[in-house]
Amino acid sequence: MQFSLTPDILFNTRQSRQNATLRARLETVGQEAITGRRTDVLQATNGQIGDAFLLEKASQDISRQVGMANLATARLDGATNSISTIRETLIDFSSDARVSFETGSSNEFALMASGAEDALSHVMSSLSLRHGTRHLFSGTQSAGGPLASQEELQTAINAAISGAASGTDAVTAINDYFGAGGGFETDIYQGSVEDGPRLHITDTDSFDPLPKADDQLFRDMMQGFAMIAGASQAATEADRDQLIEAGINLLNGAVDGALVTESRLGAAQQSIERIEAGLQTEASLVSTTLSKLLGRDVFDAAAELQALEGQLEASYTVTGRLGSLSLANFLR
Repeated sequence: MQFSLTPDILFNTRQSRQNATLRARLETVGQEAITGRRTDVLQATNGQIGDAFLLEKASQDISRQVGMANLATARLDGATNSISTIRETLIDFSSDARVSFETGSSNEFALMASGAEDALSHVMSSLSLRHGTRHLFSGTQSAGGPLASQEELQTAINAAISGAASGTDAVTAINDYFGAGGGFETDIYQGSVEDGPRLHITDTDSFDPLPKADDQLFRDMMQGFAMIAGASQAATEADRDQLIEAGINLLNGAVDGALVTESRLGAAQQSIERIEAGLQTEASLVSTTLSKLLGRDVFDAAAELQALEGQLEASYTVTGRLGSLSLANFLR
């Protein structure tokens, strides 16, 4: 007598395929329940897959531009804050220095020199501000800060003052030091000669680079403070007074320059904020359109997920029972 098990083998094969199909669908629906997006883009778009790809690219472009706007804003914030604190230092020192200079004693001159030295250190420290791996006032230079130490600068200025035959000669020597090709450019400023990169936001929107630590505005600040701090090196009181007077005049002019620079950076910040607001609006529209095109209701997906789990559990139960049957069960 012969027995054929072919129907049972076929049933087992069909059941295994059904289990595999259920598992695949379960994985797909589970992902859709989490993301709220359909995984089969071709089916969701009725074959118009190009529209979905264009929307996805638009979303990626907007995200990239928002990231660039955030980076530019952070750098502008850092630069603006630095210049603002420098301007406050200028104002506080200049007003006190003018009073001390006009009515001062030797003790007040000493205090003024000490204050100028501290202010110079503060200015140079503020100009060495770094955001991430980039020093904001170094131009395109990415390795190292934009300036040598305050001590090195002050030593050079003190030497120029003590080596001059008169106050006028000292002022001329210091002007040359901070001028084109002078010691400031060769020994103190360590950033790039060229300007830093423009602040690019979109393909059509970009803003001027951040100022560099060798801009004339900052040179005047450092020169003014260094002259006042080193004025005691002059041969006579008249020479000392001439150096202090020249230093105070430089600082007074730098206050206006700092305000102009702050205003320029502030205007760029406001423009970037408007651009970013527009990008956020675009992002919302693209997201809404994509959701309509590819969106999957998470509650509907959760309900299907639960139903699939029940079906898969029942299918495995049937498969398990079939597998537990032996030849003896068929021969009884």
